[in-house]
Amino acid sequence: MIDTIIPAIMPTNLDDLSDHIASVVGVVTTVQVDIMDGIFVPEKTWPYLAQDMDDDFIFERGLPYADKIDIEFDLMIHEPETRLEYWMTLAPKRIIFHIKSLLDPERLFAELEDYRDLVEIGISFDIRSALSDVELYIPHVDFVQCMGIVNIGFQGEKFDERALTFLSALREAHPSLILSVDGGVNLDTIKKLKDSGANRFVCGSAIFSSGDEDPQVNIKNLYSRIK
Repeated sequence: MIDTIIPAIMPTNLDDLSDHIASVVGVVTTVQVDIMDGIFVPEKTWPYLAQDMDDDFIFERGLPYADKIDIEFDLMIHEPETRLEYWMTLAPKRIIFHIKSLLDPERLFAELEDYRDLVEIGISFDIRSALSDVELYIPHVDFVQCMGIVNIGFQGEKFDERALTFLSALREAHPSLILSVDGGVNLDTIKKLKDSGANRFVCGSAIFSSGDEDPQVNIKNLYSRIK
């Protein structure tokens, strides 16, 4: 299965999440679930679309297809550290924090030490960040996610070429660091992103909203550009 391309899902509810995951099971090893609260970014996704977030959550059921595919949470939410245990209870494979969303980054990463054997930790930066902004947190994470677009929380946004410069600088400074890129990844950009140092490629609209092809075909077409 393909482990470098990660479909990004913006679920409206649990059924929607399940349907999207089902469409790519058996082709990729991981999907990214974009969690948005309408505060850190304008849009909302499940579970923040539910009237009662706690009742809607799936502590007993578990994540859909969790026995068949790894799931990473991209927490595009305000102050995610205030409900850290809430997210960890679902046992995702990976969890990503956006540095600008954090109330107290140092406290968060201290608390995350208790989870390092259970989940991979990622930190996300936008393309306007300085390399020095990233360096401080690299010792505390397993990978870095670079955004390829300016306005995060939307699929289909135009790719920003500054992501290539950011990735190249980070790769030169950290040759063995896992670098994921999210936003603007498509057939036209994926090879350039790989050449700039990216290891993983998070794709939303290029997989789920690309012409009449089904998601599995779109994934294989993307992979053909970088294998």
